[in-house]
Amino acid sequence: MYLDNLRSCPEVKNVEVVGFIDDSPDLQGQRIMGVPVIGSYQQLPELMKEYNIEGLIVAYSDRLMKIREERFNGGRELGLKPVTIIHPSAVMSPSVKIGEGVLIGKGVLMDTEVRIGDNCSVHRGTTIGEDSVLEENVWITAGVNLAAHVTVRKNTMIGTGANVIPRCTIGKNVIVGAGAVVINDIPDNVTVVGVPAKIIKTREEVA
Repeated sequence: MYLDNLRSCPEVKNVEVVGFIDDSPDLQGQRIMGVPVIGSYQQLPELMKEYNIEGLIVAYSDRLMKIREERFNGGRELGLKPVTIIHPSAVMSPSVKIGEGVLIGKGVLMDTEVRIGDNCSVHRGTTIGEDSVLEENVWITAGVNLAAHVTVRKNTMIGTGANVIPRCTIGKNVIVGAGAVVINDIPDNVTVVGVPAKIIKTREEVA
């Protein structure tokens, strides 16, 4: 999916995709959409030299958000430039501010003064209202609706079709279930589901 979005972006047509990196032994040497899996994450320093790699896109999601953050920060420490992908069908106010290593997918709508932190993913058909903030390493899945003045803190995932009313804050390391309706602030380190969204379990605390 990331590769498909990247290939649709005219501003990154000069980017050569060298390969995928994945820790699964079963994927090594295979090709995905014509692009080879060239090695594991542990091999990244050697692969950078072999393939002259300059940039990195991190695609871990949902329950792997902590790994996603570690891979992003680790790539930066190795000197890799995070690549940002903005699909041409996305509609965003000129006042929107976007960090590094961000994916903005097909048909995303963002109103004025939205701020998107580093290493976030906002997927197809999502809408984000004015003055909303996504902190670092937030994963917003397809068809999510965030109203105005919503804050989503780091390492959080919001499931498909969820809705968040204005001025709610969703804490760190949270999973909001698919189709949930958030009408109150959500604390850190929990999973919420339902209409309205209610806490069903706590999650292991992360930094």
